[in-house]
Amino acid sequence: MSFLKKIQYLLTHIIQILIVSLPININIGYASRNVNVDSTSIYPDSTSLNYSHQRFSKPYKLDSLSKKLSETKTIIFDWSEFFMPADFQKIICLKGITFVSSNFRENADFRNFRSYGKTDFRNSKFYKEANFQNSVFVNKADSITTDFTGSKFSDNANFAWVSCRNNAYFRQVAFSKNADFNNSRFDKDAVFSGSKFDMNVNFENAIFNKDIYFSGSKFNNGVDLTLAMMGDSTKIYFSKETFFQPGKLRITYQTLRDRLIFDPAYSENRAYSENRAYSENRALGSLKDDYKAIEHFYLHLRENYHVQGNKTSENEVMYDLEKINQKYNGGLLHFLYGLTFGWGFKPFRFLITSFVIVILFGLFVWYPRYYHRIAILLDKSLTTNTKARLTRTHQELLIKKITPFIKFKLYNHSYSSEFYNDLTKLCHVFFFSASVLVSLRFKKEWFIREDPSFLSWVIAEWSIGICLYIYFGLSINSSQFDLIKDLFKF
Repeated sequence: MSFLKKIQYLLTHIIQILIVSLPININIGYASRNVNVDSTSIYPDSTSLNYSHQRFSKPYKLDSLSKKLSETKTIIFDWSEFFMPADFQKIICLKGITFVSSNFRENADFRNFRSYGKTDFRNSKFYKEANFQNSVFVNKADSITTDFTGSKFSDNANFAWVSCRNNAYFRQVAFSKNADFNNSRFDKDAVFSGSKFDMNVNFENAIFNKDIYFSGSKFNNGVDLTLAMMGDSTKIYFSKETFFQPGKLRITYQTLRDRLIFDPAYSENRAYSENRAYSENRALGSLKDDYKAIEHFYLHLRENYHVQGNKTSENEVMYDLEKINQKYNGGLLHFLYGLTFGWGFKPFRFLITSFVIVILFGLFVWYPRYYHRIAILLDKSLTTNTKARLTRTHQELLIKKITPFIKFKLYNHSYSSEFYNDLTKLCHVFFFSASVLVSLRFKKEWFIREDPSFLSWVIAEWSIGICLYIYFGLSINSSQFDLIKDLFKF
């Protein structure tokens, strides 16, 4: 540095001392009057405007020169104290701004604030209202973040219409009063892990284009995500520690289920990036030990929808929990229970199971072997001679060879085909099979003593039907069938 420049900087400092009644040094200082901090106290070739460790006892606002220099330098207010309102409206920071561990004793106004670099409010405290409405955090680089980790908002926090184009960290932030994020936009991850919301939090019309992290978050007065807009690939992370009052998580499970990611790796002692890497790299097999934690969260989620009276979402939550249980702990019986009955939460699978039984009995028992008996039972117009001939011809055994080594036995249907086409005969056997399966009373016309084999098959299918009734009553878990469940309580 030339001798003339040194003289220039020295004169600059002397002028600064003459203008400001008490000095504001770079490291620590005190502003006692309503005066702007003059950036001429910073060397022009410095990469930052460093106001760290300052104490501002009067309303503070950057002067015009500071505003201009903020477009080319990083502004540093780390460990500063603002005892009066701080006004940073419409400030443009091309290199970023930091307020690490700063205290705002009065209102902090950052409306229409714009930062192109890193914005760092870690561990800052806002004792009065903090207003960031319409602020924009522009830089999309992964290394550039908007970070409020560990901050405390004792009064209302207004982030309405804020646009974060980089990762936004609100990790372990304490919101003592209302937090407003309506119409805000998050183009990258929005991380609220470990944060605490004591009063209302508003995400109405908020846009989330990447993932949302609520691992370990506590919503003491609930959270409403029904009007939030999410990208197609947006995931929402929860953990066992995530807390919300039952009935006060407002989002349908149909919307949540495809986005829900349970984060068993969450720990408030790990940084967000470490949590994410730990969760992604952890072997899937080791997550079996975390089933209890997963179960705890899903039961809490079920209780939430139960209080809301949303039976559909309540049943879907429990069904998904059983799927997870099958994945980690389930055996063959649990698998069959899920396949045939959806673990009690998919009652209409019971109808499908019953339909399959009707089809199997119809095609492999009643049609090939006993159609003549069924035709006689269902068609009252048949004469005695017709019934006798139908029985006689049907008992003629035909053997068809599918291959030289495989033979298929089929009874003679030639005479019955004179009366009924194939579709009618199939309708007959399926109707009869369904009648046997669903009947609670064993009908006397089924007792054909001269054909004990037919009687045995009827008893077999009827018994399966009775077992299905009992199975349905004892196994149903869906809240939509509470009346039926009450009938089977002993």
